[in-house]
Amino acid sequence: MIVFYIIPLVVCVVLLVLFFAALFSKKEHFNALQNFPKVSVLVAARNEAETIERCIAALSNLSYKNIEILIGNDHSTDSTAAIIQEAIKDKPHFKFIDIVTVLPNTKGKSNVLAQLAQVSTGEFLFVTDADTAVPNHWIEAMLKAFTPQTGIVTGMTTLKPTNLFHKLQQIDWLYALALVKVVSDFKLPVTSMGNNMAIRKEAYLQTGGYENLPFSITEDFQLFKEIVHRKWQFYNLFEKDVLAISLPITSVLTLLHQRKRWSVGVFQLPWYFLVLLLFQAAFYPVALLLLVYDYQVALGIMVFKQTIQLLFIMHAYKKLQHPVSVIALLFFELYSAILSFMLLLFYVLPVKVNWKGRKYK
Repeated sequence: MIVFYIIPLVVCVVLLVLFFAALFSKKEHFNALQNFPKVSVLVAARNEAETIERCIAALSNLSYKNIEILIGNDHSTDSTAAIIQEAIKDKPHFKFIDIVTVLPNTKGKSNVLAQLAQVSTGEFLFVTDADTAVPNHWIEAMLKAFTPQTGIVTGMTTLKPTNLFHKLQQIDWLYALALVKVVSDFKLPVTSMGNNMAIRKEAYLQTGGYENLPFSITEDFQLFKEIVHRKWQFYNLFEKDVLAISLPITSVLTLLHQRKRWSVGVFQLPWYFLVLLLFQAAFYPVALLLLVYDYQVALGIMVFKQTIQLLFIMHAYKKLQHPVSVIALLFFELYSAILSFMLLLFYVLPVKVNWKGRKYK
């Protein structure tokens, strides 16, 4: 029965430590840019007819001037290609590239990014998604975090919610990214994020590029891992100037496929992260069992966890100067518990990950 106490208590203690680390973290200060290197923005687009114009509009409003923007059409079966070509016809720093071949060790997004990187001319590669709108000063803000030893910088992404389900996803995203930020400040590498990251091209080329890496459906994590392995430093930015706005998942099934895809990268993390994540996943099942065995302790632990979690989330939103839905906050713990149970079940089912119309093992 001791395990019923150990797992929830470990989760609470770790969360408390991370909360205080975030609360007392030093404010980030960076020197103004002394030079303005050329950057290449890479965007992979597959069947994004409903979102690509929003992405292009945001990229068109970037304040950085020494830039090229490469958009690769990944065998879209809708009007994505035509929309892109029409939207960029008067924008000489944009380039449309129709991806018709598949490089070794690549598939889907990794194939597109590999080919865009091959024709890029920038000193830095910036990557975002076709359903994401980056902020105006995204390039300058990300570049400021680079030192000569830095290989990869990760920004922040939130979601544009229209209902409670979307707002819960938004909280989930920011909470997870805030935790990653705190851990990364301890110089412990976790991951990068494929809709908001910048890579020094020299570091990218040292990995051999996506075409020379083992294929992964979490291509952003694979690249991050390879860059860190080559002794490049990494940095996670947590500020409003790099806060991009993506779109939420519209159905529970698609959300489960997304999380199952992310789990591929999760199981490649160092063992100590895996242990903590397994403890986190087991928190609710174990807490419910403890509720039967010792309901007073169980209730105390659950209230404590929820309190620290809410304080952590509100601190993250405040730091980003971003509004948070109070109603969604009240339902977030229930949402997390239900999603945890569903993910555990969905993960063990023999169902391939369906993403962007393609199926992955």
